[in-house]
This record gives sequence, C-alpha cells and structure tokens, in this order.
Amino acid sequence: KANGGFGRNQQINAARRLFSTGTGYDDLRQVQTTVNRVAGSNKEMASDILGFGNAETGKVGRLDLKTGYGRQMKLYQKMQDNGRLTNEDIEEGYMDAIKGNEALQMLRGKPIAVKNVMPVITKALATAQREAVANDGEAKRLMAIANDTSQAIEVRQDAAQKATAAARKAQDNGLEAGRLTSIIDQFQQSASMYASAANTQTVYQNTEQPTVVNIRQNIKQEGSNVTLIRDSRTGQLRSVNQAVTDPITGQTRLEPQYRDENEVNIHFQRGLEEQAPRTPNDPRNSGIL
Repeated sequence: KANGGFGRNQQINAARRLFSTGTGYDDLRQVQTTVNRVAGSNKEMASDILGFGNAETGKVGRLDLKTGYGRQMKLYQKMQDNGRLTNEDIEEGYMDAIKGNEALQMLRGKPIAVKNVMPVITKALATAQREAVANDGEAKRLMAIANDTSQAIEVRQDAAQKATAAARKAQDNGLEAGRLTSIIDQFQQSASMYASAANTQTVYQNTEQPTVVNIRQNIKQEGSNVTLIRDSRTGQLRSVNQAVTDPITGQTRLEPQYRDENEVNIHFQRGLEEQAPRTPNDPRNSGIL
C-alpha cells in the first residue's frame, strides 16, 4: 500500500508515515518488505526511511521496531541479497530491540509491540538453557575419553582440547541464560506494577508454563481455590495471576485466577480430610489413601 499508484516521493512519505501512526506496521518483516518495495536497491533511500523509522518508533510506543539503525540496515541488505528474511533474521532484530530498550518503557507501549518481542525472548532463553546442557554433556563425554588411559595419546589430547571448547560454550550459554532470565524478571516486575492489562497478560502468558498440580497437596501453602503453576525458570509453585483493570482509577492489578467452583470444593474437601489428625486405625496409615 505504501507504494501502489503513487510517485516516488509519495511512496517515501507514505512509508515514513506508517511509522508515525504506531500501528502502520505489524512487525519487522512488514517494515522490511515495505522499504524494499519502495527503495529497491537504492540504499540511500532505504537509509533515509529506516533512519526516520528507528527514531520515530520510540515516540509512538513501538519499541519492538526500534532495533537500532545498524540492525535495520543489515536486515535491508539481507533482503536485497536473498530476496527474503528468515525467522532467525527477524528474531535477531527483536533481540536488539529488547537489549536496547528498557522493559518498563516497552510495556508502556502498544500491545502489539509486547506481543512481538515476548515469544522471542522466551525462545532465546529456552535455546540458551538447552545448549548449555548439551555442551556440558559433550564436555563431560570428551573428558572421559581424555582421561581414558587405554586411548592413544593423540586421541586423548584431541578430546581434551574439544572438551575445553565445549565447556567454554556451556559457560557462555549459562551466562546468556542468566542475562535473559534477568531481562524476563524485569518484564515481570514492571508488568505487575506499571503495564496495561493487555501487556501484563502477554508477559505472563509467555513467561510461565502451567503445570498440572494437585491442589490438595498444596492447601497450606497456596490456598484451596487458586490455580497453581510451576514457574518454568525457578521451579517454584505460585498462583496464576490475571490482570484486572480498575474501571474507576484505570490502574492495573494482579489477582488470583480461580478454578471452577465445583472443582475447588472437591479438592478442598479432600485436602481437609487428608490433613486432618490421624488415629491409630485411620485407613490413611495403610498407604492406600
């Protein structure tokens, strides 16, 4: 739409105005597709549009598109060279946006911005954790070979070198996972205090994985009628919160999200029975109940 039926100057202005609306572009891929259509191989024109866009997006609540001028030009050049952008290319752009902008400011922006970046950062964390485990396992496997005196000296030396490299990778993966966890913590803390209801929901939907938990095992700790989840990063049980916006003050708060009332009553009653004092003849002593 930015370049259909208009002269070159009108095309450029249209592409720039799409940044200014805050909702003109859905995501980074759409930005790059539009700019490549308008500017083609004219790098100077692409630079003008993308430079304007990188500055403008911060003013209109679209920090997901504020990746930095350098990253935007890299994406432009990749699309020029390959005719397309991979998902990995787009994710790298979003990661630059996450690194270059504060979580609080991003959460105060447009909901679409938070929806674009949250799946990317949680995927990056899962990848870093998985690679840390894999590289650590490989390092241990190789060290076992290096310490095996039945192996030829050349084999042992080669294994030792590779084990050191794998261990270094595992350490780097662990540091990256820690960094990403810290960023996610910033999003969660800011969401619970300052974000809109929509952005708060997006953060928690992407950073906490529900786990089936039997309530009767956790009545004392969590209460009888709260949906429990196990935080995928800390392993701790907590209640699931939902964002609620006060219609009078407009402020957002987090409240427990309750189960179906009948299900609550069933589990609550069973929990009370299990936690009641036992007598010598109590059938629970048999281990059957």
